[in-house]
Amino acid sequence: MLKIYPQQFVESHQPLIHVQMRIHPFVMAFLGFWFLSWYGAVIPITLTGAMPNYMAALFVGMPMLMLMIFWVAFWSEANRSRSELTQIIQGQV
Repeated sequence: MLKIYPQQFVESHQPLIHVQMRIHPFVMAFLGFWFLSWYGAVIPITLTGAMPNYMAALFVGMPMLMLMIFWVAFWSEANRSRSELTQIIQGQV
């Protein structure tokens, strides 16, 4: 989401632009459903002892690792987009 407020000016009479980036709510809902489904199946199997401990750690930790990787990728892309937008607005591109 990109919000631009050109009617607000700073002291040097330049437009003030506020950029707000976030993950789409549908993506957040999908991730929530996916995590609930994943852990709803993995945790009972792990607690009953039907899976070896090293596999249980893999199945419990893998979604968290994936979430962390996607989080880092999203914010690095958001920061890159923000800097490119700043360069475009300032006429450096």
